[in-house]
Amino acid sequence: LVALFKARVELADGAGVAADLGGIRIASSAVSWMIVIGLAATGSGSGTVAVGATISVNVFEHESAVEIGRVTLRAGKDITVFATGEDFTVLVNMALGAAGSGNAIAGAIPVVVSNTDISAKVGDGSKLNAGGSIAVAADLSSKTIDVAGGLAAGGGSAGVGATLSTAVYGSAIEARVGKNVVMYAGAAGAGAAGAGVATPNRSDRRRGILISATGNEMLILVAVSAGAAGTAGVSGVVNTLVAKNS
Repeated sequence: LVALFKARVELADGAGVAADLGGIRIASSAVSWMIVIGLAATGSGSGTVAVGATISVNVFEHESAVEIGRVTLRAGKDITVFATGEDFTVLVNMALGAAGSGNAIAGAIPVVVSNTDISAKVGDGSKLNAGGSIAVAADLSSKTIDVAGGLAAGGGSAGVGATLSTAVYGSAIEARVGKNVVMYAGAAGAGAAGAGVATPNRSDRRRGILISATGNEMLILVAVSAGAAGTAGVSGVVNTLVAKNS
């Protein structure tokens, strides 16, 4: 499975946006929910061998980006530039092998490669003037559950179960304000209910100028292997996780 998902908002150089009686919100949001299930099962009542195997390769590329060039923004209330991403992925791969009088072999080999890029950028030389507050924020919330198992049972001499699980995760979260940018926030409404800006990862509101890049990631990897036979049962698990976040 290869899944490529992009959500982008761009405001080109030279653009001017004014909302003297309201606010300006420039935002990108990418939400991804994926459930992938692979199951292989085989059985032999009187044969010499039963073999079950699953090989699952999954590549995910996600991007949520807001990029504004050299622009002029003027608002009576707040100016917000938000890029957010939410990923929820469940991967289940199971291999089952059973032989009544022979040997049984079962194996699961799941591979997951996931890269996520969340960015909110204000270009060089931009001018932002807000009667309220200004916020430039990027936020990622990611949850992955990866379950793999190889289970083998045979009445013969050998039952072999093996699981080889590999997961590579990379996340880049960036909130950037370029060179020679002028930002003015009047923070109007101080003390009033609802004044200020709530960034994507917080419920409370803050006034002024906010620049924030935040991430919240949860990974759960479960690998199970079992082998049973009349003479010898062999099982093994190899779990490899590589995670790089910036």
